[in-house]
Amino acid sequence: MYIVNNKNIKHMKKIYFILVLFISLQQLSAQVAAVKPISITKATNFAVSGSLLDLPPLTEADLEKHLERVNNELLNNPTISRNVPLDNKKLARVKSSSLQSYMGKNQEGTIKEKWDAISCYASATDCNGVVGPNHYLQSVNYAFEIYDKKGTTVMNRTDLNTLFSDIIPDGSEGSGDPVVVYDEHANRWLIAQFGHNSDYSENYLFVGVSQTGDPTGSWYKWSFVLAAYPDYFKIGVREDGYYVAANPLYEYDKMERFMVLERDKMLVGDANPQLIAFSSTDVPGIGANPYPVFQVPLPVDTDGPFAPAGEPGVFISINDDAWGGTDQIWIWELKTDWETPGNSTLKKTQTIDVEAFTSQFKTSAGNFNDIDCITQSGSSTKLDAVSTVLMNRAQYRNFDGTQTIMCYHTINIDGENQGGLRWYELQKTDSDWTIRQQGTYAPDDNSRWMGSIGMNAQKEIAIGYSVAGADIFPGIRFTGQSAAEYEKASGVFDVAETIIFEGTKAKTSNSRWVDYTNLTIDPTDNHTFWYSNSYVKEFNENGTYIASFEFAELTLSANFLANNTTPILNETVSFTDQSYGDVTSWVWEIEPTTFTFVDGTDKNSQNPKVQFNEVAQYSVTLTVSDGVETKKATKTNYIDISTGVESIESSNEISIYTSGKNVCFNVANDFNSKVSIYDISGKIIINNKEIQDCFELPKSGFYIIKINTTTRIYSGKIIIN
Repeated sequence: MYIVNNKNIKHMKKIYFILVLFISLQQLSAQVAAVKPISITKATNFAVSGSLLDLPPLTEADLEKHLERVNNELLNNPTISRNVPLDNKKLARVKSSSLQSYMGKNQEGTIKEKWDAISCYASATDCNGVVGPNHYLQSVNYAFEIYDKKGTTVMNRTDLNTLFSDIIPDGSEGSGDPVVVYDEHANRWLIAQFGHNSDYSENYLFVGVSQTGDPTGSWYKWSFVLAAYPDYFKIGVREDGYYVAANPLYEYDKMERFMVLERDKMLVGDANPQLIAFSSTDVPGIGANPYPVFQVPLPVDTDGPFAPAGEPGVFISINDDAWGGTDQIWIWELKTDWETPGNSTLKKTQTIDVEAFTSQFKTSAGNFNDIDCITQSGSSTKLDAVSTVLMNRAQYRNFDGTQTIMCYHTINIDGENQGGLRWYELQKTDSDWTIRQQGTYAPDDNSRWMGSIGMNAQKEIAIGYSVAGADIFPGIRFTGQSAAEYEKASGVFDVAETIIFEGTKAKTSNSRWVDYTNLTIDPTDNHTFWYSNSYVKEFNENGTYIASFEFAELTLSANFLANNTTPILNETVSFTDQSYGDVTSWVWEIEPTTFTFVDGTDKNSQNPKVQFNEVAQYSVTLTVSDGVETKKATKTNYIDISTGVESIESSNEISIYTSGKNVCFNVANDFNSKVSIYDISGKIIINNKEIQDCFELPKSGFYIIKINTTTRIYSGKIIIN
């Protein structure tokens, strides 16, 4: 029995202090010390394919099999989770100084080619593709297809397991999550997918490399055995290897997380290329966290000239302060020694503070879950944000010794699950990487997520992504930064947002969306961007789109919108400038002149606010100038207050009451009408929707209600307490 007295307490404190100091020093040492490989292996199976044109295409029976697997959740192991405890203190809004809350207007995106591509029966399509000199190779969860650069299929959609059938061991299968890469320096193509046996006691990485620059020709293929299932693996090209990172399932602290494949041997079809693997717990959200965060550091992938000879491979990721520490980018370096592989080392070399962000999304249960996040029109099903990792790819470029990395991740803009695009350009001219510019793009109330970013040789930056919102079905868009804006290092996307595909359906089968997409640069001109992403085709079927695009100078043009063209008398109307070009001045003219500019705005404001003082039809003209030329836009009888407006209180057909945060309506069954609701600032909350029993409003406050019927307009005001 141990008797506790003051002396023993002091002794215990001393022991505790020494123990804490020892543990802290051990952790510090583990953080900065380089680690050696946990395994050095060679390919276990090797084969050479014939022409891919001889592979059988996917049949309807194959598709039914994949659909059955989706329904049984075999493609999405239920033990895989991306949940960690929610830290409510971290759900702050992004500071306004960090947020780009408007769309770019300096240049426009011009789509050169686009086409509807592979359809996929999978919970998450894992849609990605890559462009080469003459072809575009696209893959989804279980299949791939090859096109020419006009969208004509040159190799029909084929099952990945068919491609790898002669290297997949008996009793095992390939499981998807494919990655496709074009190695421009070797003029070769790479396809990889993971696999496993029935009880996951043996796990595989299946890799194929084309023999020539023709992706429809013959391929070399290898299987590599791994101790852990290499979930969500990604591949980057460096001169001395194909660098690989993964999320090793089930034993996060012991298995292969950082890897490198012997590129030189694979390019010549050697049957025994090596794989060097490292394990590390010094990864954001993994370490001592009892609920490990879904985390895969990205290997950087080279476009253009390689890094200087002898430089190590680079991996990069994000750390959210909710997981410990501060909001940062983490960088690791892997020094590969193929002569003596055991001398290879992995080391975390830098942590770089970035502008504050929140990667966490909330659930109704109050915990963190990035699978049930993004609002879409037409369904209560929320979509997967995949917000705890940098998204494919982390692009590397070397501009005459100035090295850059472009990367991006999804963040929770407002603490209420609006997804936004947080992006970074890192630069290195000597020994360390620094942030040259960073930005957060969320120009309206819709979510933007599931993107991919890259820079061309002219230092134009593009990002493609998914978009969805309460009034928008999931679609595909892009924006970017012009070369002129790049020189300012402004962190601003000044290219007009452009639609690749306008969504037409909501996803209702489940919450999984797309795990990753891919934006690549055409190697023939080092200029044109190519992007592939997914959309909803049918209940259990996701379509994909492929598009190529570039940026063009915008000619000066004038345009504008009003948030309400049929206001009631003296109701504030907000005008928004929609002009293009380098506009430097605005002049607003309104006829008749019975109106008032309010809220500190005037006729020269870019986005004025106006109250109209008599029943009339008002014509509005906006004149803009860039200092050289002038353009004008006139909308005749644009604001209409001539229709008789009756108060809701005076109507015998409508009554309104409030219940909590809801505004509710009593109307006759045959009362055909649409309702719009505005907050006190004039921001539209409910936009011309069919009237229903109740609408939930976002918060307490003063609201204006407008009800349009075929014969008249009713308006009224309510207060939500």
